[in-house]
Amino acid sequence: MDSATQPSLDVRQERFWLQAHFLSPMFDLFKDIPALSRHLFNELSRYNLRLTNMRFEAGAGSLGEAFLRISWPNQADVWILLDRVEIESVYPQFLRFEEKDLISDVLRTVAGYLPDTSFRAYSVTQEVHGSLVGGSRKDFLARFAYSVPEGLGPTLGAGVAFYFGADVDQLAVSVTLDFSRAIEGGIFVQSVVLYDASRVTSGDLQTVSRSHFVSLFDRIGLTR
Repeated sequence: MDSATQPSLDVRQERFWLQAHFLSPMFDLFKDIPALSRHLFNELSRYNLRLTNMRFEAGAGSLGEAFLRISWPNQADVWILLDRVEIESVYPQFLRFEEKDLISDVLRTVAGYLPDTSFRAYSVTQEVHGSLVGGSRKDFLARFAYSVPEGLGPTLGAGVAFYFGADVDQLAVSVTLDFSRAIEGGIFVQSVVLYDASRVTSGDLQTVSRSHFVSLFDRIGLTR
């Protein structure tokens, strides 16, 4: 499809979610909570981190539920667990601004706290909700749904999910196109990519994942 005739997406909501999985559980990570908190606070101070935005939760007592959370309200949240680090943001611009890279800095800081800490894989979920401009939502989604069951009522449209295997630096990919449940009359685009941590560094993660998402829009015939 010619780019001049491609529909575009007026993005209203977006979300970035990273799960960085350790090579093996770091059982000593919470051995000294004050020392870990001090290390994180000092290393991430340039992001205007405050003590009120740091909290340790023991959960129900299970090792898998304990976590240290760092929060920048309405911008980003970081969860540090024994087997992974999670970073979520509904304002992805905060993750990288003024030459800063929060994802790289968080992962580097956590990995630098204990010797021999390394990651095996990064799961990156990127999703947007928005209104389609220059096209019909039903017609756009119908391009990807090749067969719709009959006899169930008037067809309003269809959502689809695609799954892909390993290729270059990625271990697996899924793509979902659907009606938006957040924006009336809108569509939902989601990409989930599992990256091989031996091929993609934490410093390149934002650039690589952003490039993938931009490429996805081009491949489905959508601009933003």
